[in-house]
Amino acid sequence: MERSTSMHRKQLTYCCLICLSALVLLGCSSPSTASARTALTEFYDLLNTGRYAEATTLYGGPFDDLRYKNGSVPPDDKSALIQSACTLQLRCLKVKQIVSDEQLSPVEWRFQVEFANPDGTTLTVGPCCGASPQDQPPRTIFEQRVRWTGTSYVVDTLGVAVP
Repeated sequence: MERSTSMHRKQLTYCCLICLSALVLLGCSSPSTASARTALTEFYDLLNTGRYAEATTLYGGPFDDLRYKNGSVPPDDKSALIQSACTLQLRCLKVKQIVSDEQLSPVEWRFQVEFANPDGTTLTVGPCCGASPQDQPPRTIFEQRVRWTGTSYVVDTLGVAVP
């Protein structure tokens, strides 16, 4: 009886070691809202400071529209496409405040975000294309999406278009 108990303990210890090793290899974490928030903030900090190559690793959104609007940029140069978009078409500002978050699935989040202008004020986007403020009230909150890929968090939205 003592021998079978000892053998059982060894097997249990062996199984525990395998499980712990697997957790270490998998990163010991599951997707979390806090980590998604951090990825979102880090992404916009990188864009805002011109570190486009680093920001590219955190971008999971499509490049088709960026290629179309930035035809003079080599289509496979993702860093240059993002740089061109942030320079010519979009405002890629620091996150001032995350107003709210919603977990849409175990691996996807939607954030409502305010961005900070260079002077620290909140970005406000007014009406577009001749519309009145009554028809298109000014906006200060913008939706951003973040997704867990299984190995990292990526931001699926890029910047804010300003008319």
